[in-house]
Amino acid sequence: MYSDLDKLCVAAQSNMTDWEKRYQKGEHVNDEPHPLITGFASKLVPGRALDVASGAGRHAIWLAERGWQVTAVDNSPTAMQILQQRSRDKAVLIHSIVADLERHEFVIERESYDLIVVCNYLQRDLFPSIRSGTRIGGIVIAVIAHVGRRSRYKADESSLSCESRRIARGL
Repeated sequence: MYSDLDKLCVAAQSNMTDWEKRYQKGEHVNDEPHPLITGFASKLVPGRALDVASGAGRHAIWLAERGWQVTAVDNSPTAMQILQQRSRDKAVLIHSIVADLERHEFVIERESYDLIVVCNYLQRDLFPSIRSGTRIGGIVIAVIAHVGRRSRYKADESSLSCESRRIARGL
């Protein structure tokens, strides 16, 4: 288990990301959970949830308010501080972890979660861990924006680009 000082040192050793800078400047204006996540998760029976690359916790807090036992992981110490303050303000408990997912500082334990949420974060080498970390009967909700050659597709269209299909197959 890392102390708060260890977490800050690890973050300081890596290059400060644009996200960390944005959280430090207070530029985390989208605090509403993504409607695809709320739409699917609202139909599930609460259990254990993991919010991957959670940022300031818009999904983690929404889930915790609905009875989920939530673990949130993100590389930004500032985002985790914001999440903890917001969770205290809303009187919900969230286990927050500062870890660099790209350096595999957080390990998703096998068959540990009823729900794993990934929103606006793409790290393909996490797909096997996300898949194996989901309990039997559990679900992964991944909202991954993809802009590329086929970006003419709107988010609500049923057509998927080839890249989107590769992402979906990976999960």
